[in-house]
Amino acid sequence: MPARTAAAGFAVFSLCMAIGRGIGDYLAARFGSAVLISLGGLLSAGGLGLGLIFAWTPVVIIGLGLIGLGLAVLFPLVLSAAGQNFPGNSEVALATVSTCGYLGFLVGPPLIGFVADGFGLRTALGFVVLLGLVIFALSWLIRSVRLTPDETASVAMSDETAAPLS
Repeated sequence: MPARTAAAGFAVFSLCMAIGRGIGDYLAARFGSAVLISLGGLLSAGGLGLGLIFAWTPVVIIGLGLIGLGLAVLFPLVLSAAGQNFPGNSEVALATVSTCGYLGFLVGPPLIGFVADGFGLRTALGFVVLLGLVIFALSWLIRSVRLTPDETASVAMSDETAAPLS
């Protein structure tokens, strides 16, 4: 594959992720966090699945775009859900979710490489597709919180009046 083609795939992924981040708040307010996380899991699994099943470059690039759209809002929405669902202990919830995210970021690539070394890259990335489907399946456990403008203002005011960290 020529370098410019690989660069185009990454550019499409990044552009779609930026678009997803840009409209993610609106979509979360309109449809709820659980729906958006569910859709994100399906889009990321479907996009990677497309790339694994059809090795034709245009389809792979479309798949990378779907992955970008699917993953764009997952982590911000999970952080938001952790903070909102544990109001008395949101610091611990956010730290736990962030630590899990960074752990996945550090452990995921070597684990994929280890599995790919033994079973092939398609098999290793097939497990990543399964993880996208797990996101879809578990997304309904996340309570979808929709704040009204008054509630948003009261949350912002309570954050401003909270005791500073020492």
